Amino acid sequence: MKLEGVFDAYLAPRLQLATARQWPLDVVVDTGFNGELVLPRKLIRRLRWPLKGQVRVELADGSLVRTDVYEGRILGFGQERVVAVYATASKDGLLGTQMLKGCTLFLDPDENKVVLTRKP
Repeated sequence: MKLEGVFDAYLAPRLQLATARQWPLDVVVDTGFNGELVLPRKLIRRLRWPLKGQVRVELADGSLVRTDVYEGRILGFGQERVVAVYATASKDGLLGTQMLKGCTLFLDPDENKVVLTRKP
């Protein structure tokens, strides 16, 4: 099974996931983020996912911030999966490297292809 996406105008690789209730989630594949998912706080509130706590995270610029962590339920490769979702004020969702485990990621900006394939 595989998920296919495209590069946006800024050459960010994008994929579309879905919540367990079929709500689409547009995310940027971010290999610099070692967690599972980051989603906009407003979206998380609409989804009514339960708050699990707070963590301190280091951002790309080196600054440390505290953020809320929620328990999300997404569909991936036809199966429901419980994931840790970090809240952000940004409008972009991020898919981190923790979500890439057990998968192969193929990126080809020249062909505008982003493919995440589940290993057998």
